[in-house]
Order: sequence, then C-alpha cells, then structure tokens
Amino acid sequence: MYFICMAYKAPEWSATIAYQIIIAELFSKASLFPGFCSLPPSSPGSFRKIDKCPEYVYCAAMDIELRHFRKVGSTMDTAREYIDRDGGSKLIILADEQTAGRGRIEGRSWIGNPGSSLLMTLALKQKTGSPEAFPLRVGLGVLDVLSRLAAGAIAEEGSSVLSLPRDSEPHFLIKWPNDIMGLDRDSRDCCRKLCGILCESSKGWLLAGIGINLRRTAYPDSLNESATSLEEVLGGICPPEGSALPEAEDMAHEIAKAVISRVEDAGWKDDYRKSMLMLENDVCFMVGHPVLGKREQGTISGIDDSGRLLLRNESGEVKAFLSGEISYIRDL
Repeated sequence: MYFICMAYKAPEWSATIAYQIIIAELFSKASLFPGFCSLPPSSPGSFRKIDKCPEYVYCAAMDIELRHFRKVGSTMDTAREYIDRDGGSKLIILADEQTAGRGRIEGRSWIGNPGSSLLMTLALKQKTGSPEAFPLRVGLGVLDVLSRLAAGAIAEEGSSVLSLPRDSEPHFLIKWPNDIMGLDRDSRDCCRKLCGILCESSKGWLLAGIGINLRRTAYPDSLNESATSLEEVLGGICPPEGSALPEAEDMAHEIAKAVISRVEDAGWKDDYRKSMLMLENDVCFMVGHPVLGKREQGTISGIDDSGRLLLRNESGEVKAFLSGEISYIRDL
C-alpha cells in the first residue's frame, strides 16, 4: 500500500550556473546515457550551437530545434510563440527560470528556480491527428529517462555520484495520468511528486510542458510531505573530480527522444500499466476538476486504449474516466 502526496508549486530561485552544475552532478557518468557527455561537435545526436544572444541560446540536434532561455513566463506559452517559425516539426523550449508555469489542474501553478529544476516544453507537429493518450505517452517517456538514470547509477559500483541500493525495485512510478512519483528511499510504501506534466495543443502542434525537481531546494519546506526530487530519490550527489559538465540542452534532448519514441510505440500501453502507481489497489478518485467535489471509490484496474483510467467498484463494475485526480488511498 502506498501513501500518495501531491505537490504543485516550487519557490522562486536563481543562478543559471547552478543549473548546469546540478545537471553535471546527476549525469556526469557517460555510461548513464551512451554518448551523453563530452560529445564532439560532429557526433550524431549532439547539439550544435547556432546562435547565442542575451535572451536565449539556439541549438540544433538532428531534426530537433531547441531554444534555451534564461527566464520566461512559461515554457508552454513561449513554445506557442515559436512554433512554425523555422519550418521544423520538433521544438524544445528550455528555461532556467519560469514565473508563470501552469499545472495540469486548472488554477494550480508550477514555478521553478534555476539550479533546482528542469523546465521545458516539447512541441511536436501533428502528422495525421493526435496519437491516442498523448499525455500518458509523454509521462512514460519521461519515466524511461529517469529509470535509465537510476539503472545506470546502480550499475556504477562504488560510484560517488549517486549512492543507490543495488536492487531491482523501481524508483519511480506514474500516477495517472502522467505525474511521476518518486519512491521514498527509507519507506517504499511512501511516494511523493517528482515531476509534473501539462499537455495541450495549438495550431496543429502537440505541446508537452515538463517540470522535474532536481534538487531538494526546488520546493519549499511547506511541501516536504508532498514533493520530492532526484537528489532525494537517488541519494546523495557529488560530482567526481575531472568530470565533464553536460549541458541542460543534452538532458532536454534525451527526454525529447524518449517521448517521441513512446509516441510512435504501438506497445506503450503494457509498459504504462506495469508502471502505474496503485495498480490493483483501492483509491478515492476525484472526477473532473477537484472543486466539483464528485468522488468515486474503487480499485485501479488499468487504462483503456484511449488512456482513460479504469476503476472497478465493489460490485465489480468497471468505469472509465477521462479526467480527474487520484485523491487519496483508502484504508491506510
């Protein structure tokens, strides 16, 4: 039985260089992501800086464009301004700081501080309609990257970068539809919110806003019981001497590639179900917007082909829900 906590807001913060340091600490071992660190300019998949100005850095890797801003209102709104400008079909907006980030539930915000969070929006031009369950596929792509990080760190025997227990237990699960929850290192029955994802569409584009808490400083003390960070889930972090400093653009690119892979993956549903928090456990579900106060109780039995949550009540009837929130766990 898991204890679920929620987090929606992080405090204001600063310092672009601190952000680069945190990425370096988390991803300094090249074995975590093959080709992730110290790529020569000609290496496939590496970013080539095309332009740099006081406002942003413009980069390109393969067919993915990226614009890295120091500060924006929200990466989602900025992405809307730049889509279709250069004729591409894939765009990343990355920011060191955002002041007006939105949460998945209307009225909730996500404000990130430089040096503590990854803040990005991935924009993909639609080909022939929207892929089924796009928000869930995005969450699964982010989970893929985080799981590879954990697996790579576990494989680094004796590493001083990430001190992880050498076991096969998952460190992250998905809380429907796409919140990434980090399991507590001391109590596997407790999980807290690590990453929030907001998906929208605009002018024939699919937009996925992604915010990941990297350090404990990403959120205030008031959210200690509901939020967590990679630093906490994966253990103490300290960069090894002489390690390369991978840039934020590289991390955003890894996430983009994983999301695109899941969007094109016909077998995504089985992997998603295996990664679901509280699968076959009893929950209370808030239908639609929480302010409406409509609740359903039942057992999570999975998702359907369109990504709707399947909830089985005590009489065995299964209901499908398109929107809402898992509020709390029954019978703790």
